[in-house]
Amino acid sequence: MPPALKDTAIAYLLAIFLGGFGAHNFYLGRTGAAVSQLIMWIVAMFTWWIGIGLMIYLALGIWLIVDLCTIPGTIRGINEQRMREYNARNGHFQRPGYRPY
Repeated sequence: MPPALKDTAIAYLLAIFLGGFGAHNFYLGRTGAAVSQLIMWIVAMFTWWIGIGLMIYLALGIWLIVDLCTIPGTIRGINEQRMREYNARNGHFQRPGYRPY
């Protein structure tokens, strides 16, 4: 059975509505970035009143804009990698002249 591929629309919806929490990065398997965004959001939530949180929110907003611009390429790379791994496991698309013996 072919692998489940990531969907651009789902990633965009998660980024638009839950981007500050890093939901789109969790969906894309980029847990390091997702956890960083989540921690930044929590810290900003508790420090917004002294100004630090506002700067963190600004940084998260810039990060989200960059993510929105790079989502299609990221998904393309993830899906291509999944298909390469699937094809390698199932013996599809082998190099010309390849002999498993």
